[in-house]
Amino acid sequence: MNTKSSDYFLYADDDIDDQALLRDIINENLANFDVISCDNGMEVLQFLESLGPDESLPCCIILDINMPVWSGVQTLQVLKAHEKFNKIPVVMFTTSSSQRDIDLTMLIGAAAFITKPFSYTQFESISQTFLTICKESS
Repeated sequence: MNTKSSDYFLYADDDIDDQALLRDIINENLANFDVISCDNGMEVLQFLESLGPDESLPCCIILDINMPVWSGVQTLQVLKAHEKFNKIPVVMFTTSSSQRDIDLTMLIGAAAFITKPFSYTQFESISQTFLTICKESS
């Protein structure tokens, strides 16, 4: 895993196809960024806690909502309550378009809520949103 720079996204999603698609989109559109994938929210926290003092935190964490072990909402709550990780912007990236999910995650502290698109072109434009969030956090 490449963590020498903060130019990486940490992405949690239990769907490996979605992980691969997002990684491909980021690699094609944001060549200077890497994507590190986790299968659930607990793995996100374990990854972050495993970083050494010379390793940078991700510029942005991207979370699916519906995951095993810890949902995206649970993970967001843990991250926002954690002194070391609560400043990392978190984007909810999910198939849900529920207003309840949007309101809840924004209240907890998500930087954005994005419903997963169904076309490649939409994915490309979303990669620019991720980049903007990373730049705002640095």
